[in-house]
Amino acid sequence: MDEQPEWFHSTSGRYVGTAGLVAALAVSVLVLFDVRGSHTVTYVAGALLTALACWAVLLRPRVGLTADTLVLRLVLRTAFVPLAAIESIGVSQVLAVRAGGRRFVSAAIGKPLRRAVMEAHGATPRPKDDAQGRSMPYVDFVEDRIRDRRAEVMRARLAAAERAGEDAAPDDPGPVRVEPAGPEIAGFVVLGLVFLGSFLL
Repeated sequence: MDEQPEWFHSTSGRYVGTAGLVAALAVSVLVLFDVRGSHTVTYVAGALLTALACWAVLLRPRVGLTADTLVLRLVLRTAFVPLAAIESIGVSQVLAVRAGGRRFVSAAIGKPLRRAVMEAHGATPRPKDDAQGRSMPYVDFVEDRIRDRRAEVMRARLAAAERAGEDAAPDDPGPVRVEPAGPEIAGFVVLGLVFLGSFLL
């Protein structure tokens, strides 16, 4: 995919993830400079594993959007979902997308627990946008952007099919493409082996 996605910032986990990442890296540096430590390798590998976990679970997940694709950067993989292939979109505490018979869940975009529960019981209407767009929560803005972009894609596909003839069907949107998060997976494997191997030294 050559087009750079429009990335939306995460609505949860950023502060906790950043604090955990910084703390874990700080611990690993302090242990390295502690020449008296007898388990330096174990502590450093454990701290780096913790830092990597904070990155992968809390900081890596993002949601992006191109002209025709929804990009879901998940913990250990990235899904490229054609907008025309999306069957349903829902946002509660997480963003849930169903496409091609598969379900993808991203914690990068979600509503606060209280609001999600109240909306599930029909107690709280969705906040309306004011003239300047200041009252709309960010999660609703992201959801609207995805739905609006998908609607544009579907209209363009229908128009193209109509121009092609009455019996023509819209083109196949293509499959959902999933790519593994290579660096993160390799990091967990290497650090995990170092951590376990340190007990044998």
